[in-house]
Amino acid sequence: GHVDFFGHLTGDKVAFVYPDLKHALLGTFTKGQMAVAQFCYVSSIRFIKGHLPELTFTTPMGPIYTPDAGTRDYMCKNPMVPDPYEQNTVFVRKSKMSGGGEGLFAKIDLPSDRIISFYNGIKLTSDEIEDEKGNWEVNAYKIMDLLGKNPETGLLGVIDVPDEFISTKNYIATMAHKCNHSFEPNTIFVLGFNPRFGQVPALQTLRSIKAGEEITVSYDYALDEAPPWYQDLYAR
Repeated sequence: GHVDFFGHLTGDKVAFVYPDLKHALLGTFTKGQMAVAQFCYVSSIRFIKGHLPELTFTTPMGPIYTPDAGTRDYMCKNPMVPDPYEQNTVFVRKSKMSGGGEGLFAKIDLPSDRIISFYNGIKLTSDEIEDEKGNWEVNAYKIMDLLGKNPETGLLGVIDVPDEFISTKNYIATMAHKCNHSFEPNTIFVLGFNPRFGQVPALQTLRSIKAGEEITVSYDYALDEAPPWYQDLYAR
């Protein structure tokens, strides 16, 4: 599976290391929560029995990252600042699927069982979208948050990408919402973690994917409630 771990450094600096063990966010963390960090690469990892791995890093560079998870009121504070790991892993271009619009593609060769992309958005609850069932234009970019029922309300969480943030002209902070459906997908949605966006759905590879290959996932709609294009594709 994927590996996320924190490597402690000298002083008060901490690094969040992404699943490929190459990309990292280096900065200040409080009780495991990122306060401020910058992107860098892992230079070396030395494993010592009985101790945390010893890591060395390149010089941090690029934008300053702070917690920026979606809320009920906004998508994120910095919608045009991409995730540095995702930016080097996937990219968006016209889908090869008929009627697919834009799609998500592998930027590099990707191994199996690797988280590669994140799904951030506005935070809603299941009861708020009850009246919108069947309106597939409105619900096209809604996804369950995979955290399960809220113990206080008993409701499921929903993440939505509002219309104004669907275009890459307005939003590039996360890219998983660009992934098209397939009944023979090469990824699956899992509950992932990103120090900027928190616990969010993430795409994890089901097999190795070659650079340039389109990334797909099964939307897993209930067939009797699915949009017409989904039912037609299932029939074919």
